[in-house]
Amino acid sequence: MKKVRKNHGITLISLVVTIIVLLILAGITINMLLGDNGIITMAQKAKNEYEEAVKKEEQQLAGIFGKNFADYNGQLNVLDGQLVNQYNEIITLKGLVGDNVSQYSIHYQDSKSFSYYLNQESINNLKNWNVNVIRIGLEVDEVSDEEKMQDYLNTIDLLVDNDIYVIALLWNSENINDNIEIAQQYFSTLSEKYNETNNIIYEIANEPNIEWSEIINYCNTIIQTIRTYDNENIIIVPNPSADSRPDLVDMNDLNNSFNVMTSYHMYVGNQITSERINYLNQAIENKTPIFVTEWGTTLSNGNDGFYEASSNTFITIMNNYNLSWCNFALVDYNFRVGQGYGQDEYSGIVQHNKWDNSLTDNILTASGKYIKSILTGTYKENREYSEMISRDDNIAFWQEEYRDNIMSIEFIKGNEVPENAIIKWDMSILKDNSIQAYIINDNGYRLCIISDYIIKLPLDSGTILNSNGGLFQDFTKATAIKFSNIDTSQCRDISGMYRNCSEVTNIEGLTKFDTNKVEWMSDIFLGCRNLQNIDLTGWDTSNVKQITNLFSGCENLIEIKGINEWNIDNIETVNAAFQQTLSINSIDLSNWNTPNLINCYYMFSNNKSSVIDIRNFDMSNVTKMDYMFNLTSNLENLYMNNVNINIDNITSYEGMFYGIKNGVNIYVKNEEIAKWIYDRITEVNKTANIYYGEDNMILYVSD
Repeated sequence: MKKVRKNHGITLISLVVTIIVLLILAGITINMLLGDNGIITMAQKAKNEYEEAVKKEEQQLAGIFGKNFADYNGQLNVLDGQLVNQYNEIITLKGLVGDNVSQYSIHYQDSKSFSYYLNQESINNLKNWNVNVIRIGLEVDEVSDEEKMQDYLNTIDLLVDNDIYVIALLWNSENINDNIEIAQQYFSTLSEKYNETNNIIYEIANEPNIEWSEIINYCNTIIQTIRTYDNENIIIVPNPSADSRPDLVDMNDLNNSFNVMTSYHMYVGNQITSERINYLNQAIENKTPIFVTEWGTTLSNGNDGFYEASSNTFITIMNNYNLSWCNFALVDYNFRVGQGYGQDEYSGIVQHNKWDNSLTDNILTASGKYIKSILTGTYKENREYSEMISRDDNIAFWQEEYRDNIMSIEFIKGNEVPENAIIKWDMSILKDNSIQAYIINDNGYRLCIISDYIIKLPLDSGTILNSNGGLFQDFTKATAIKFSNIDTSQCRDISGMYRNCSEVTNIEGLTKFDTNKVEWMSDIFLGCRNLQNIDLTGWDTSNVKQITNLFSGCENLIEIKGINEWNIDNIETVNAAFQQTLSINSIDLSNWNTPNLINCYYMFSNNKSSVIDIRNFDMSNVTKMDYMFNLTSNLENLYMNNVNINIDNITSYEGMFYGIKNGVNIYVKNEEIAKWIYDRITEVNKTANIYYGEDNMILYVSD
């Protein structure tokens, strides 16, 4: 293994004093020796100039052949919040997370050695990509495995010999203090072995789930362990919320913060929110040194990617701040395969089970090709999108003074803010004015959101992921909202998006919404009492689990287009979804299949439809049906023809048919269900014609 010994100055005080004494005895004055033009002063100056010239020549020569790599950059340091090399130049390391322990690759069964992914051939090819850092580590239970440890150390040596920086990580548990003694053992071994090797960076834990106050003790203990042997190499400490809160790190809390950085993790598919970016911005403003030790182009679970536009956004942010990074991951495994979801290629840079040390394009995933192009500088961005910031009631048009007076909202393609705008804001997550919003007073406040690019609405556009509320929640004076030039393909949450927009009569452009990633959409139109028509044609709801209060309080709603075509297979809760919809004549959900439905209480409570058709619902897993058809006083026909109900599974059904119209026709699957429905009807002193059987033509008559 190649070692680079650090330079240590040698003090020659006794020799210098002896020479000076001899020169004085020879008649040479102190001024002649040490003055501005003295012999020693001029000699030292000449020596310094010569050494500086040699150093610059060596630096230039090294830079020609490998400026990205360790031979040139040497000992890394932290200077004024930035990572710098031996010449105090800001350096940006870029590379990959090399994780060899994947049960989701066939090679896990064949070889548990790091050398499967990291060997001389693959490293040569990675260096051609300009990879200059690899993040690898051991699990807690592997530290005492001598064979595994030796394999790990051999891999570090190989990377060091190839001028690659190594982030040596301990994959610790979420409560890192549980394994502090193992961590001491691990980092003691590493720091003792590599204390004179410039290539090593120590990352002392991964994604803890404890507060900074609890992390501090661990950090101080492990930093002391490392510094016992290694006084200089970079140490990366963790931070709360799975390494997403660098803003909470206070270097003053550490007993020794010399050359210490903190980590930051980001998976752009579901984490690139304004809130998370603000945490990063705040930490950098505080000059907290940050290393992005793990980021992915996918979701945080490795699936449903890759998100190219959001990846570009994050790459831009990292470039703006000169942040070093490691992309996840240098492997050919696939989490979706492991979970039985098919053969989508998302998690690694190489397609599932197709690893080859050549790393040629034909085996790379889409994400792998993207990362390669970023590293080699060959990526050609055809920018189509700009990402909009998340709702924040302290800024922009969400501030109460503007929100409460806005009469209309419109998205527009363009970049010209008119001169009569009373105020404008930068709404882009990159803060580059690629999205702007402005208000003009045109017989009332009119809000316009403009961009030359397609505007990507924030993934946390709803109330579940954003504590400030839905994107346009509580715009109580707005009468019209018009969507154009927008993209919702990254949205995870649109719950409460228009909640309490009580005066809105028209929302144009809803059919443009791409909802294939949406998981939460409860309360979207809750309280939109003046909305009359909604067109939701084409909405993909296959990932949605909850639609509680979806149209609740839409008193004047007459028509909902497209809803019967929804794929609702994963729905678990539809509580009060159509509650107090007083003007709609019929609700046709005959195409809905609901095998995962659990709760549906108040679903149609105080709904005034004459016809409700849920004939193909699967209610075999339903436990709560309280007040499901409460106060449906206009109901004449209730179609439940093929509905499966597991009567023994239902835990509550209070007032299920309270206030129902007498004589309603109810169509059910079999006599058992007919009897159960009859009992619920008679409990509230009502009557109904209950039909059952294959053709639902047999009238149930109680014994």
